[in-house]
Amino acid sequence: MSKLKNYVRKSDANGWYSYRRRIPAKLKNSFLKSDGKPRGNEWKQALKTKSISVALKRAVEINDKFEQTKVFAKARLKDQKNPEVDLSKQQRLIRTIEYFRREGVHPDQAPSVLAPKEEQEAWFKKRDDTLLDVRDWQHEFGIEEGAAGWDIFDTKYTFNDAYHEFEAQLKFLKGDRESIKSRLRVTWDVALDEYLDHKARLSGSSEEFLNGRE
Repeated sequence: MSKLKNYVRKSDANGWYSYRRRIPAKLKNSFLKSDGKPRGNEWKQALKTKSISVALKRAVEINDKFEQTKVFAKARLKDQKNPEVDLSKQQRLIRTIEYFRREGVHPDQAPSVLAPKEEQEAWFKKRDDTLLDVRDWQHEFGIEEGAAGWDIFDTKYTFNDAYHEFEAQLKFLKGDRESIKSRLRVTWDVALDEYLDHKARLSGSSEEFLNGRE
């Protein structure tokens, strides 16, 4: 928690708190804002409070997103350094996740419960529109037609690998990470486990701090 406190800054001018954390230079291409634009050299976000306890609670959620983005960025960078490995399927999934971020519909970009109702409704509408698009792509590229017998009008429909990849994307958009995770290489498993361990440690430290047991 002491490390998290370093990312929470209080404005000398007005007393409002904000989250500020430097982004590693080699990973910054993976750090995007909700509108898909690069964050630059620093993740900076207003915490919209003058209370340190509230600021720390909100900073935990933002820092959690920072750590997850960093884990995925490191795994992506590692894959780029090993071009001899056939990563076509994995790269498609990575590009999909990046696309969701650029569109602002990645699960991590969902507005918090503190956000205005209009903002929440707008985000869910955009996400649902993306779900419909992915479902259309799934039916267009993931379902193959073939003759099932002698009758030319007897058609058999089969699901190919693309269908299951799109299904994983649909579940991911709804907040289920396991479908995407299971279709990535073991290195991604390790990266996600590392992230989840970090999240658990951070959550425990946060709870102790906020309960006055720092």
